[in-house]
Amino acid sequence: SKELIKEAILDNDFMKNLELSQIQEIVDCMYPVEYDKESCIIKEGDVGSLVYVME
Repeated sequence: SKELIKEAILDNDFMKNLELSQIQEIVDCMYPVEYDKESCIIKEGDVGSLVYVME
């Protein structure tokens, strides 16, 4: 949910100092995606361009 995403951003040391309007813009762009339990979403050391919130 959007609330889960917002809470995760506010709990993130890198992102929590953004202005609330910036956080809301990020939240508005994000959407839920489900992966299989054994899927590798991203591994340490990979270059990424997405933000993930895991439930």
